Amino acid sequence: DFDLKISPSFSILSIFALGKTVIKKEPGEWFSDANLIKIFCHIQYNFRILQDFEFFNFSEGFIDERIILQRCFSLSNDNGYNLNMIKRKERDYYYTKNGLLFVSVRIGLKEISENYIANKSIEKIFNITNNIGIIGGKTNKAFYFIGTCDKGLIYLDPHLNQEAIKDRSKLMINTNFDTYKVNNVYALDVKNMSPCFTIGFLFKSFDEYERLIKDFEVYEKETGVNKIFSFQKYD
Repeated sequence: DFDLKISPSFSILSIFALGKTVIKKEPGEWFSDANLIKIFCHIQYNFRILQDFEFFNFSEGFIDERIILQRCFSLSNDNGYNLNMIKRKERDYYYTKNGLLFVSVRIGLKEISENYIANKSIEKIFNITNNIGIIGGKTNKAFYFIGTCDKGLIYLDPHLNQEAIKDRSKLMINTNFDTYKVNNVYALDVKNMSPCFTIGFLFKSFDEYERLIKDFEVYEKETGVNKIFSFQKYD
């Protein structure tokens, strides 16, 4: 049975506790992006921290719309028109929940294959409106990639320890708010990036979901056989 009494649920302590039970890793061992996504999805599934959200963990770069429809939409026998409705397989699906999609990929053995670099397949992910970045990095270093620049991918390095605030009263009188801000951003040449990483996409409304699908289609047309991921529409 799942039993985790640590709060807040997405804390480092929660991640370590689940690391031992879900992926059989101890604190201090390497947690890959795919490991962390598995843990995040376990936390959300068991505690429903974000009540109006469903988390999805898609592996091998394949997004199956059938799974999204099952969890973020509901079927209806009503043939009336609804603004938050899409038709699939001659059936009406009505939007009911928001979604957070995690798509884990591997596009090389020890380094990224040249075709993906030449085609800028990674950079073009950031043209998708509702992307929320990439978690990945390079050998034994984890980064959060948030955009592109002339030098490659813009990233944040989360590995900076801060003094913990242990109760709400100290939080209210704390004036050192700069510790909650990012002071530095960095750039990494795509060639130096690990070939294993996870992409995030978010939709918080029916309109955002429709826009995301259209952006997926544009991305696949622009990248062709060198696309990083694929979206299987349920038609």
